[in-house]
Amino acid sequence: MEHKIRESKLSALSSRLNLMVCLVMGLMVSNMILAYSSMYSMRHQKREVVPFGGEHGYIISETNVDPHYLNMMTENFIYARLNVTPKSVIKNHNKLLNYTASSNYPAIKKQLYKEAQIIKSKKISSQFDVTDVRSDPKHLRSVVSGELKTYVGYRALKAQKKRYQISYQYRLGQLAITGFRELNEGDSQDV
Repeated sequence: MEHKIRESKLSALSSRLNLMVCLVMGLMVSNMILAYSSMYSMRHQKREVVPFGGEHGYIISETNVDPHYLNMMTENFIYARLNVTPKSVIKNHNKLLNYTASSNYPAIKKQLYKEAQIIKSKKISSQFDVTDVRSDPKHLRSVVSGELKTYVGYRALKAQKKRYQISYQYRLGQLAITGFRELNEGDSQDV
């Protein structure tokens, strides 16, 4: 009789233990599902930002770039690079370097340093008037067309039509420049 009582107690204890294991496993699975869904919603949450005095807002998220945001940042980068004087060139180039991807930082810094030395030594000033910006948020690049006016001292040189391509990377809501190059007439404008 004692043997049957022990077996029934062990059986009850075993069934409780099995129930506890099932509850713990169920809670663990539900916690994993909740953690995944919260991480997914955080990364894909979109926010609309309207710049002060701006007419259009843009949508940002951790993974996607809005075309309007890309156009606006492209214009800012073009102006920082090309609207320079011997006094402002270092400040403008430092602004660009703040938005440069770490993998491309040394090459872009070297290129900007060479440009700054030429601009300072020859007293060159330039102004770029943007006529068209075409951005491709899928491939993270923009092509900017416009007219570049250059001055050496007080003497104005002939204005030139120019096109530039800026390439980007976008990670965790941060836009970074990976390349900045002038496009020649033969280069395709596939943006």
